[in-house]
Amino acid sequence: LEAMASAQRAHCPGYECQPHEDLEQFAQNKLDEALRLLRVDLNLGQVGRTLVLKQQLGYRINCGFQLVVSDDSLHYAMREDRTPKLLGCDRFPIAVPRIQDAMEAGIRWLRSSESVRVASLRSCRFVTGWSQQQVVLHLNYEDAFQGEHWNRWAEDMRRHCDLFSIVGRSKGACSRVGSTEDHLTDSVSLSGSEVIYHQPLDAFAHPNVFAMQEACQWLCSRFEAIQDQMRSPQGCRLLELYCGFGAHTVPLARSSAVGSVLAVELDKRLADAAKQNCVLNGVAD
Repeated sequence: LEAMASAQRAHCPGYECQPHEDLEQFAQNKLDEALRLLRVDLNLGQVGRTLVLKQQLGYRINCGFQLVVSDDSLHYAMREDRTPKLLGCDRFPIAVPRIQDAMEAGIRWLRSSESVRVASLRSCRFVTGWSQQQVVLHLNYEDAFQGEHWNRWAEDMRRHCDLFSIVGRSKGACSRVGSTEDHLTDSVSLSGSEVIYHQPLDAFAHPNVFAMQEACQWLCSRFEAIQDQMRSPQGCRLLELYCGFGAHTVPLARSSAVGSVLAVELDKRLADAAKQNCVLNGVAD
């Protein structure tokens, strides 16, 4: 009930559809208008109607906020028309529950902290994996912060808020408390089996786990249909460009419809992570 009330109060700057609005109707209206314009511009007849509904609340695994002072208190805010707008509560209903809990605990800790620790704090970012096992908090400062003093303060905050690690950044400086690993250990269920990932902290990962699962399952089903048409016992041979850390590479390589995957990635760090994830899931060969 508290989470539902929070969702009703929250304002999500930059989002066309707010949490209290009907996402299904909103999406249907946008689709109807797009199809109408398509028929007019291309002089088409009847165009088929397709609507894939997405999770409206509790799905984002990567959320960034500005931190602003209003009424002598610190608040989360997001930009809308280049202006910071307060969320209106201490939770972000579009985020996964694990991040919402960390947000609430984090802002309470910051409000109770010495002003010197938060005086030049300008923004933050909460990052977790699809399985929500670990949460990393990034704190971004305008001015330099004191190393050892900040480390002790941040470690207390990390323990209090049950965070995997906290990373503090200012101009020319970076400090971290908690885990020193440069990745999150993550897992996701795809086609009835678990896929394990090491996800580099600053690598792009699909922010919506539900869309990630649907995309992988759709890709695998497409290759199954192609294999059925080809009737090839070896399966499809797939070239994947910009594979990142292997988010799609691993489930595709595990698919019975795919005989081999050649995955290409320019960033060596991500390429190494993709290789490691292939090893973790038994598809390195």
